[in-house]
Amino acid sequence: MTDQQRQQQRQEQQQRQRENSRPPPSQPRTTGEATTQALDDAGQKKSDMALEEAKVTAGKDGAHHLQVQWVDMHLPHAKSCRFAITTAAANGIEAVMEQKNYRQSYQGTGSLQTGIVPVAPHGTPGKLTVRDLSTGETYEQPWRWHAGAGSLLSSLWELLKRLFT
Repeated sequence: MTDQQRQQQRQEQQQRQRENSRPPPSQPRTTGEATTQALDDAGQKKSDMALEEAKVTAGKDGAHHLQVQWVDMHLPHAKSCRFAITTAAANGIEAVMEQKNYRQSYQGTGSLQTGIVPVAPHGTPGKLTVRDLSTGETYEQPWRWHAGAGSLLSSLWELLKRLFT
């Protein structure tokens, strides 16, 4: 075996070790099927957002290219998400995320990812609206924050209420 082959073997082995030591990626979930996103019953923390039924409008000639995935984001005091959006490779995408006083717009071609949805108090509604600029197809995903969401202060307040009532 030549020195070049040994060096290549070492590089391949190091690459495999790096890949094995990486943490598992966040598991994206398609938002169209479920109305409430929660982790399994293995005792893990439930999601702080409840998704409502998505509204999908077909584009030109019945086009259905838009795909929206929910990606869990674990924050220090809550569990939020971001959205990964794809469409046909050459099509433009426009996405708007709204929640109370928060409004953020995103644009891309073929795919894009939103920022993290800001944590909000219980009952706060929000909405992601996505539009394929080439076909006119739209996808609207509303959600509502439920108990467990919010800041450390709201969690502390809930604890105090339980202690004194």
